[in-house]
Amino acid sequence: MIQKYNAIWVDFNDDNAAEIVSEIYSPKLDKLFIVYERKDGRYMPFSYVKKTSHQWSMPFWSNENTKVLMASFEEAKDYLADFGGTK
Repeated sequence: MIQKYNAIWVDFNDDNAAEIVSEIYSPKLDKLFIVYERKDGRYMPFSYVKKTSHQWSMPFWSNENTKVLMASFEEAKDYLADFGGTK
């Protein structure tokens, strides 16, 4: 668990099945856009928003989309554009 952009980041990869290949924070939207590349060459784009919890003193990042697989990095970026991400 670490802090990213004034919120707690609890998403981590224990089995090394994917790695972050793009991470963009939008201060205007207060959102975090991350694209993971899996070992099979597919991409998983996620848009994260801040959520609050009574357990923690600061917000935490929570994904606002379900898990999707994309064939290319460009497709993943296009997908995130629907959530306010940049292309």
